[in-house]
Amino acid sequence: MIVDEALGFFDEILSGQPLSTIQETVFRQVWDGKTYAEIAETAGYEHSYIRDVGFKLWQSMSDALGEKVSKSNVRSLLGRYARHRSSSASAGPKMNPKYPDKLPGPEYPSGPVPLGSSFYIERQPVKAQVQREITKPGSLVRIKGHRQSGKTSMLLRIVQQAKQEGYATVFISLHKADREVLTSLDIFLRWLCANVSRQLHLAPQLDQYWDLDIGSKVSCTAYLEEYVLENITTPIVIVLDEVNQIFEYPDISRDFLPLLRSWYEDAKEGNRWQAIRWVISHCTNIYVPLKINQSPFNVGLSVQLPEFTDAQILDLTQRHGFEWAFPNIPDQDLDPAQETTQPPSSLQPLPVQPLIQLV
Repeated sequence: MIVDEALGFFDEILSGQPLSTIQETVFRQVWDGKTYAEIAETAGYEHSYIRDVGFKLWQSMSDALGEKVSKSNVRSLLGRYARHRSSSASAGPKMNPKYPDKLPGPEYPSGPVPLGSSFYIERQPVKAQVQREITKPGSLVRIKGHRQSGKTSMLLRIVQQAKQEGYATVFISLHKADREVLTSLDIFLRWLCANVSRQLHLAPQLDQYWDLDIGSKVSCTAYLEEYVLENITTPIVIVLDEVNQIFEYPDISRDFLPLLRSWYEDAKEGNRWQAIRWVISHCTNIYVPLKINQSPFNVGLSVQLPEFTDAQILDLTQRHGFEWAFPNIPDQDLDPAQETTQPPSSLQPLPVQPLIQLV
């Protein structure tokens, strides 16, 4: 398989999400057997930056396919994908073409539902509310939901839509922060700025803006305002997923959360902070003691992610190829608008294998 064919399959797997120039460069040279060090030297970037680009490239493919992808196995996986596509085409139409699978086999619950998955259930009208809100300059959206309720899956699709609208996007999961990152506010804010820079394809220049004499909060603010916002000309959607992770670190949360609120307030003055649209998610109640005018949890749009309705659960079981999950209940009894305090007596258990993916 030549590299252009591989890129075509890669684009298909990511549902048409375009690669940046540096991502395509990394993909092409990895396909040709180059190491990250060799790519960095040829492209004129730091080795760590190219390695980070590659990691995120394989991670996006891993999320889409539901299995681990790396630079060492990407050739074999795309080859298998190509063979499956070829055999599917020769076999004729599927029994249920409404929900085609990229690879054979069901998707088991294991983190966010991959982009392009036929097993994802749209979380409307919540998703539409969030998408409308992030079109507003300087907006802030707060999404709360139980663990494994689908917050991250929805956020990934909001980011995808924002990219299609021409926005720059940053997706930071606080769940991925190393323990060392959460040992001090200074380290945490530098970690945050480094993540923002890399995802916006800006070379990190932390040391040029960090000044211990003015403090880490002012340094971080200056970095975002004078470097990031100065170099990005489109609106930026910054998603902070699993913000509840820092609730366990009072020394960080008591300083960072008011700082986030101050950035939101700065946008009201009509300055360049209006370019940033914040989306934060958390899965627990707020136990950080903050003054009412310092908390980011009482401003912006608040969204509670709802539970799945009976109709959505039924839809999901059918997408997995199960038989009718509510055999004795007519369609009208599955109207999401109807509320019942007790489950119907005719409700039948689902098959033994728990293939429903709700996250």
